[in-house]
Amino acid sequence: MRRTSAMNDKTQTIPVLNPRSGAVDYHIERTSRAAIEGLSTELRAAQTEWAALPIEQRAEILLGWADEIEAARADISAALMLDTGRKRIAEEAPGHVIGSIRGWAETAPKAIQTARGRSSVMPAVTFTNQYKPYPLLGVISPWNFPMVLSLIDAVPALLAGCAAIIKPSEITPRFVEPLSATIRRIEPLHKILRYITGDGETGAALVDNVDIVCFTGSVVTGRRVAESAARNFIPAFLELGGKDPVIVTAGADLDRAATAVLRGSVYATGQICYSLERVYVDRKVHDDFVARLVE
Repeated sequence: MRRTSAMNDKTQTIPVLNPRSGAVDYHIERTSRAAIEGLSTELRAAQTEWAALPIEQRAEILLGWADEIEAARADISAALMLDTGRKRIAEEAPGHVIGSIRGWAETAPKAIQTARGRSSVMPAVTFTNQYKPYPLLGVISPWNFPMVLSLIDAVPALLAGCAAIIKPSEITPRFVEPLSATIRRIEPLHKILRYITGDGETGAALVDNVDIVCFTGSVVTGRRVAESAARNFIPAFLELGGKDPVIVTAGADLDRAATAVLRGSVYATGQICYSLERVYVDRKVHDDFVARLVE
């Protein structure tokens, strides 16, 4: 059995299917509520010291993590291939995360400097925004882009001074172990960033033990997360399912439009949050557009 943390009170296992064969060839352990409570206490204690660091120092630590991810890129990509059944996107994912870390590390210190401003009504009055991080961020991320979407909110939050617990989908958990190994190699980061494994039960416990939550997934589960967050009086950021439309006007370049609609509909076999699902075409060009799309 593979463990993703040092917690030792996990007792229930969850089978994981191979998306290509349909066979159960992997198992994860469901992180218990008690373990999450203990981990949240541990991370909050470490977060105080993390937030006290200059943002440039936090950025330097995260840049070191990006280098560790680069070194482990082959192992992480291999795990993502097994998780998703995809090759090219799995190979690209670590690079996207590395780029995100490096981009935020460059941008964040400059963003903090914009906190001061001057009143447009009373020029002699200046004001300062005080940026104070939430101590502990909880992330519940989906299966379609397991690594990228687990970190898309966590990376800027870490730079802001937050600690974070991330629970990826139980459908695609294999990448957690090789990625967690890179975190363990950066001691200051390991103190404030952890991945946990589990299903909806684990996610519910996570929401009850963090100070802010980011969730990406279905409307049904998102509503549950929002209700739980409201009961706990914490902010919830939800990216949920939709029915994304595209409008093709009579003046559009129909070759480009047909290409954009096709790619926007079938990229990652349509398993992407902004996949096109409805196409509205001006009657004047409808038949011509459809013919190009079919071709």
